[in-house]
Amino acid sequence: MHMVVSGAEVWDLVAGAGLWNMRSVEGDGDPDASDAADEFLSYARDVGVCAEETLADGFAAVREVQRTLQSMLDGLLERGLAVYGRRVTRTLVGGVIEDPQPFDVTHLVVLDGEELRARLGIDDA
Repeated sequence: MHMVVSGAEVWDLVAGAGLWNMRSVEGDGDPDASDAADEFLSYARDVGVCAEETLADGFAAVREVQRTLQSMLDGLLERGLAVYGRRVTRTLVGGVIEDPQPFDVTHLVVLDGEELRARLGIDDA
C-alpha cells in the first residue's frame, strides 16, 4: 500500500471498485481523531458507491468530491493520522459463472503515528 495524499487519489481508488476493505485507526487514544477517521472512510465508501452518478453530473461534480476528500485527508493529517491505500483486481471463478469475472477491491487504512512507526519498525528510543 502507498500513502494517499490527495482527494484525487482517493477518488481513483474508490470510483468503480466492486468491494471496499477499510480499516479505521485502532485504539481509543483520541476520540476526535477516531471519529474523523471513521467519517473519512464512510464518505470514501459512499463516494465509491455513488461514483457513476457523480460522473454523470459532470467534471465539476467530480472535482467537488475530490476537494471534499482532500479537506478530510488534510484534517486527518492535522490529527497525526495517515491514510494508506491500494486497489487490486481479483477474479471470481466457479459456481454458475461460466467465464472468470474480474472485479476491483479498494483497500484503505487509517493509521496513527504510533501504529505507523511500529509497522515501519521505527523505535522512538
